[in-house]
Amino acid sequence: MANEQWESFRDIFEILDQAVENKEGIKIKFKTQAQATKFAHRAYRARIIDRKQQMLVNEVDDPKYGISVYDILSIRKLDPDVLHIASSETVSGIVSVEVL
Repeated sequence: MANEQWESFRDIFEILDQAVENKEGIKIKFKTQAQATKFAHRAYRARIIDRKQQMLVNEVDDPKYGISVYDILSIRKLDPDVLHIASSETVSGIVSVEVL
């Protein structure tokens, strides 16, 4: 079940991977505020799916059990149609990503 859900969020996971890999995070500009909001909600849901997946592949005593690699990310609206996704430790500098 979790694997099927993961597949339907592949686009979100690819963007979140970019945010994890870039020390300063990424900035995504959308055409509309509604698209930015929808993306943010899907990103939150993707983290939940990843946590559930980690519960399936790791033992209960494993530190990774129930923890998503994306939990380090924060998602902030810079403008109604612009999101900044970065590690909670990031303070400045953004790598731009265009999402249409």
